[in-house]
Amino acid sequence: MDFKVRRAGHVVIRVADVDRAARFFTEVVGLTVIGSTARKMIFLTADFEANHHMVLVRPAKPGAPPADAGAPIGMAQASFEVGSFAELKALHGRLREFGARIDRSEDRGGVKALFAYDPDGNLFQFYCREGNDAPRLTDHFTVRGDLDAALAAPA
Repeated sequence: MDFKVRRAGHVVIRVADVDRAARFFTEVVGLTVIGSTARKMIFLTADFEANHHMVLVRPAKPGAPPADAGAPIGMAQASFEVGSFAELKALHGRLREFGARIDRSEDRGGVKALFAYDPDGNLFQFYCREGNDAPRLTDHFTVRGDLDAALAAPA
């Protein structure tokens, strides 16, 4: 192949309420709004130097069904990596405080994952890598159990 994709750039999400989505991504997920347009689109990032924008939120068409309305085709999820299990646990607390619907948690050995929906029903995975083998783990798709008790335990 004469080219190589370097990384994922950004995800575009259509939402019913841009302001509500902005609160979710800033107050719960911890992203920063770095710009907006007259068409009510907002650009968010975790690290401007590393990636200009990770998420673009834009208004959906009036009357559009929610993302989790059972549509079998389309993006299944987007994911965000956090630095440690302690950070994943803190994010879990923020999601619960916000009233976000938690889908599940998974222990995949070197990867710990938490799945939750945004207010419009879009599924997001938040994960951390643990141990030196995590980046090279060949079977990180194997779910070894859930993290519910560990996420709910006091810090």
